[in-house]
Amino acid sequence: VGTDCYVNRAMWKSDWDAINEMAPFLYMPRPGYKGPPESETTPMFPDISSTTVRNSLKQGKIPDTLMHKNVAKIIVEKGLYEYAV
Repeated sequence: VGTDCYVNRAMWKSDWDAINEMAPFLYMPRPGYKGPPESETTPMFPDISSTTVRNSLKQGKIPDTLMHKNVAKIIVEKGLYEYAV
């Protein structure tokens, strides 16, 4: 999960600690969000999130600059994220 989710974990509907105990999270750093100490050894990944993808689709843009073009094609064809363009 992104460190942005870690910061907002109290807002989760599920029990964060119980989930983490069953299957420990791998934290992906997000710019501007500090995660737990173990997240600091994870390499930085591109600044992309499902929110960014959804916002692009809401604006009628195909997010093929954010991901592989075949992934973007499937998102559009299947109407994923509820916003087909």
